[in-house]
Parts: sequence; structure tokens; C-alpha cells
Amino acid sequence: MTPREEYLSRCENDFKFFSRNEVYIRPKKKTKDALVPLIVNPGQSLVVDRVDEIERQGKPVRILVLKARQWGCTTLVQSMVMHRSRFRPYHDAIIIADREKTTRSIMGMNRRMFDSFSPAILDGWERKSSVTDRFYEWNNGSILDIDTAGASQAARSTTRDMVHGSECAFWPNGDKIITALMPTVPDTPESCMVFESTSNGPHGIFWESEWSEWERIFVPWHIHPEYEDELPPDLLDLSVRAAAGEKSALDQLHWLDERDQKMILDGELTLSKAHWKRKTVQTRFRGKEEDFQREFPTTPEDAWAAARYGYMSAEGKKIQSEAEQEYIEHDVFLNEEDGMYLGP
Repeated sequence: MTPREEYLSRCENDFKFFSRNEVYIRPKKKTKDALVPLIVNPGQSLVVDRVDEIERQGKPVRILVLKARQWGCTTLVQSMVMHRSRFRPYHDAIIIADREKTTRSIMGMNRRMFDSFSPAILDGWERKSSVTDRFYEWNNGSILDIDTAGASQAARSTTRDMVHGSECAFWPNGDKIITALMPTVPDTPESCMVFESTSNGPHGIFWESEWSEWERIFVPWHIHPEYEDELPPDLLDLSVRAAAGEKSALDQLHWLDERDQKMILDGELTLSKAHWKRKTVQTRFRGKEEDFQREFPTTPEDAWAAARYGYMSAEGKKIQSEAEQEYIEHDVFLNEEDGMYLGP
């Protein structure tokens, strides 16, 4: 086997090798290089490893990913689509995004990936000249559609080998689209469906227990190494003592809530990550913990609660659900003498 053949064989059989050597993406933090290789991060690795395990078991891949924002789930699945399109002739895939802006972003992402592939990958895998960035067709017979939920052709009836749904909890008429898509994907070991989304409340495909064939993956924000701060000097000693399980070290930090304190003592969270969380809650989310947990959930329950209840207590939910009175409307007046006051 020639070195070129060995390289292609490694790319085909080791997805993580393929991604770090062939897939180039825009970096979160700007660098001197416009694009950087896709090195699979901890959250992405959870998805890749689970897909590999399901395929080893000879079962169709059916995965739901409840996620925090900005760890690259959509990017990862796009690279999976490209990998399958390259190494599985006549592979038919569709990507459906929640809105047109997301669709255009995915189109640009795929274009950058394809344009950055090495000659070894592109050899024998040319695109046909008549295609657009919404529709790829290669001379190995593989096809890729990129569409928007709610578009007239988004769930058209044709056999698919792979479906990627991006932010599907926010799809308009999502249940109908998913119902239309399901029959288009055969229950064969080669087929793959990945739906990923941040939470939009406890309903829909991410919530329905009867979807027993689906593997659920939750990716908490704190497993990602980029979500942490460089601690100020006065906290470094506390961090070391807390990592050793010394609770009294954390009692001095009044900004730590009880759960984060326990997670630090249990080794599930570091003080540098808790510091990043507190700063992010106060700056990006104006002090609203529930908004942070919707975008960066610690547990699945946090994501559901933040999206639906706004972190009301159980008693608060009960009062809200039983209340019969109408909302009381007030006019708000502003003047220099009295400031702001409520009218009758």
C-alpha cells in the first residue's frame, strides 16, 4: 500500500484523524490563520464515540443531542456528512436548519470544508458543475441537500441515508417535518439521523419518552475547556484547597451557590469554571441565571426548567397554574419631579 493509500485508508476508518487533518473551520478566537483544523473537543467526542459504538453494534444511528451553545455540534455533524459523502458512494444526506440564517451559515461552513480538502481527498470526488451551495452532487454518486425547516421541499419524499436536524426544537411545525422525514430513512445499519438543539421547553422529540430507539446525549457546558477563567491571585489558593475537598475554602466565596460548591468539592467543576459562569451570568445574561442555563445547561432538567418555567419553585409553579385572576394593567409615567410611578 502506498503512503497515499495508507493516508486515505486512515481518513476513511478514523473519523477523528480525518477531522483534524482534512476539516478546516473558522476559529472562535481569531488567530493569524483564517481557518484552523477541527480537533474534536470533549463534547464532540461524546457524539463521535457513541456513533461509532452504535455502528459497531450493527444498528441504525438515531441520536438526539441536547446541547449548550457554541461547542460545535453543528460543525461536527457537517464534517460527519462530508466524511460519509466522500467514503460512501451514492450516500444521500439532507441537512435541515431552523431558519434561513442558520441554513446560510451551514452552507458557508460546508463550502469552506470542501474548498480546504487536500488533493488526496478530492481526487475522484469532484462536484458536478450544475450544483449550488444548497445542493451538492459528486461524481461518486453522493448527494447533499441543505434546507430550512418550513420550506416546501424540506421533507420531500426520497430515500435518505443521513439526516441532520439543526436546532430542531425550534423548527416551525417540527413534529410534522420529523414525521415526514422518518419514513425516508431506512432502518439499516448504514443509516444515520442526528437531531441537535438547545432546549425550547419540555416538549417535542427531545421530551417524548416513547421514542425508545433514540439515543439521548446531553452535553453540559462545563466539560469544555474553553469555558473557564484565569483566576485572580487571591483565589488560586482557594482553588487548590477546594480541589482537595476542603469545604471551608469555598465558604468564603458568597457568589458560589450551593450546587456549584458541591460540584467543585465532588470534582465535577473547577473554581475557574465557576468563576467564568458567574462572570458570564452577570455580563452576558444581565444576572439572569435561568437565561444562562437555557444556553449553557448544567443538567437536562436545568435546560427544560429554564425554557419553560424561568426557575420558579415548585410552589411558584403551583400558584401560577391555579391562579384565576386576570393580569392587572398599569400605565407607567415618567417626569423629572417624581421619577417613575405607576398610574391607576
